[in-house]
Amino acid sequence: MAEPKRELSEFLEMLDRYRARLGTVHIDKIENAPMYLTTDKTGRGLGHLLMIEQVHLYKNNPLFNEVGTEIVDTPGTDSTNERQRELTYRYLAESDAIMLVLEPRGISMAGRNIWEELGKYNRSIRNKMFFLMNKFDTLGTQDLRKDQLEKLLVSQVIEKLSMYNLDPNKLFLTCAKIVDLENRKAQRKATPQEMAEMESMYKDFQAKREALDPAVRADLKPLINQALTDGALANLRKKLIDYLRWDIQVERLGEVYADLNHVLEATKKMMASEESVLEELRKKAKTQSEEIVEFFENVKNAFFDALSVIPKGVEKAVNVGIGRAKGELQTRITAAIDRYNFQRILMRMAVVNVQEVKLQVINQFKTELSARFAEVIKGAVAPLIVDKLKEQVRASRVDQVVRAISGELKTDHGQRFDELVRLFCSNMEQFTYLRALESTWKLQDADMRPAGFEPSWTDQVEKDFREDLKSVFVGPLVDEAVALEPILARHYRALVMDMLDRFEKLIDELWTEVKKDPDRVKLPVALLTGVSEASEEEQIKVALLKYDAMLKTATDLDARVPKEIKMVSQR
Repeated sequence: MAEPKRELSEFLEMLDRYRARLGTVHIDKIENAPMYLTTDKTGRGLGHLLMIEQVHLYKNNPLFNEVGTEIVDTPGTDSTNERQRELTYRYLAESDAIMLVLEPRGISMAGRNIWEELGKYNRSIRNKMFFLMNKFDTLGTQDLRKDQLEKLLVSQVIEKLSMYNLDPNKLFLTCAKIVDLENRKAQRKATPQEMAEMESMYKDFQAKREALDPAVRADLKPLINQALTDGALANLRKKLIDYLRWDIQVERLGEVYADLNHVLEATKKMMASEESVLEELRKKAKTQSEEIVEFFENVKNAFFDALSVIPKGVEKAVNVGIGRAKGELQTRITAAIDRYNFQRILMRMAVVNVQEVKLQVINQFKTELSARFAEVIKGAVAPLIVDKLKEQVRASRVDQVVRAISGELKTDHGQRFDELVRLFCSNMEQFTYLRALESTWKLQDADMRPAGFEPSWTDQVEKDFREDLKSVFVGPLVDEAVALEPILARHYRALVMDMLDRFEKLIDELWTEVKKDPDRVKLPVALLTGVSEASEEEQIKVALLKYDAMLKTATDLDARVPKEIKMVSQR
């Protein structure tokens, strides 16, 4: 049996060792990051890497803390895996800044292919690319002569960047190794060997700065000296942070500016043949102020139209209600008298006095039947008006309109409208009851004394007295109900008109709020009309308003856009 490959053996070994971590998130120190990212110098570690789905690194760094930057290490544009290359290009297209790390030998011819591929994803991607030539300290002293340096930095890098439409000003020469050693020293983690290595590198830096050819181009000297002094990463970090804070915003706005101008020109060209039609539509189209005026007038009209049927129909409604009340009063008063138990009074008398019994019953019925009369009138008449008003309010849809606008403006007009309707209904019921009760005052104040002087209480006396009570109360209370009919109708009309006045004041307040800032709210025209789809005329009007707004925005853009943004869009 053949020996399994080393990678498979290593994977099985790691599987046994780290089986408990499968399907979990494992947190480790940043110093141990290499074992989750790459194999070691001997090539071991692949078995462990095969078990890892994702790696997230968190580090305290000004670039992360101050700007909120997230760094993604892509598989690379030179990966042999096509899927990984595609993934890399997509990352780069969506990135705010791109760092392309170069070897000290410069840019290879493959760089041209990279740029052409990147150009498919983002037309302005070149403006967000930074170029980092690391390990600059690995150049020998002989490489610091003018001809050698300019061949490397000018011919192999700067000229190629320009050829690929890239920005040579975003080229940085660095030595990350010295920065890493300094960080370890500051954290007191540097080994003696690393301290010795750092000292040796600084001596080498000094020697190379002294060996730098004085004839080298002036724009290259600061880059070289900075890399051979402190590694130049601090300068790179500052430039990158400045870019993320400001330049990137300019880049994005430049793209928007260019797109708007493109749309403007295309729209002008497309609409040129329709300009006469557009001009005619503009003459007919209402201004925003006119739209608001018309809308709120329609709101008022819708409410007034809906409620106008109530004053017109009050007499009929009250007549129907009083008719019901008359029949109910006869039934309920007669039943109350027939059910009355005289024994409640007779049992409390040591000596029964027929006249006293009758007088107590009459006074009791004067109070109780008056209250019953008012309840019957309220229950028979008021709901006819209250229910009709609620029905008309719903039909008008004004309640929904007021709540919708109030909700967008964050005002209390919606609740106040609901309170207005509730208050009307409550006032209607209370007024009806009190006015009906007032109609019984004459009956309550009447001096009623029983007829006859029977010596004792008998069944016949009780029967005759019940009939007398019916004649005293049923007829007069029914007559009072009939007399109430014109009174209630007149007052009901007044209550409805008062509600309309209160409603108009509420709508005027809401109207004023909308006029303060018309753009805060979209008028719910469809909600008011009940038409879910706008008419053809309204669709044309909306399209025209959008076209004019876009045209004005794009036309006025030049006057308001900073020159930095215009320059970016023109590059």
